[in-house]
Amino acid sequence: MKAIVEADTNNTLRGLEALLHRVGELEGRVELGSADLAKAWYFSDANVFLQFEVFDQVDWPKELGHTAVVLVVPTAVLRALDRYKSDREHRRRQKRARQVLPLFGKYALGVPPGAPAPIRSGVELLVRDREPPIPGDFDPDDPDDRILADALDFRWTRPGANVVVLSGEYTVRLKARSRGLEQQAVPDHLELEGNKPRRGGRGRSSGLNR
Repeated sequence: MKAIVEADTNNTLRGLEALLHRVGELEGRVELGSADLAKAWYFSDANVFLQFEVFDQVDWPKELGHTAVVLVVPTAVLRALDRYKSDREHRRRQKRARQVLPLFGKYALGVPPGAPAPIRSGVELLVRDREPPIPGDFDPDDPDDRILADALDFRWTRPGANVVVLSGEYTVRLKARSRGLEQQAVPDHLELEGNKPRRGGRGRSSGLNR
């Protein structure tokens, strides 16, 4: 009798595990392998690509302190850069956007959709191809909120992922922290000379709202 009860219990547990796995699949959840769990997934705002050294020329593991780094490009950032490439009023930003977007295509189009593309040792690039659900207390018209929503969605759909918001703008990092997200600043020495704020100036913008 004990053996029968144990067998029934095991069958029930297996059934529940299968059900939970199926629910996760329906919600878009993905079980990451050990290699992906060891990576740091850096959701980057536009200024990472506009105001600092070209992203594929940086030793990000050394700069950020992780052995495996994935630079994640949210859809809000992709749209902003696409808009900036035609912005004749800000030539420097226009030039950089026109430089960066083809690099995104070069790397992202060489791998299956949704997969990170290798850039250099310890560095990959993931260009997001889906819009995140926007929490009710987020402003859907605020690109920074959309970046944070994407980071939260990624963390929810990939349990255990090490998600970090990367920005040179402290207000973005403060927002990230208030939402329970890890955040990190881009090292100052990577900033291009022409983008450094003047002494007594207003500081950097996130590169999205102007």
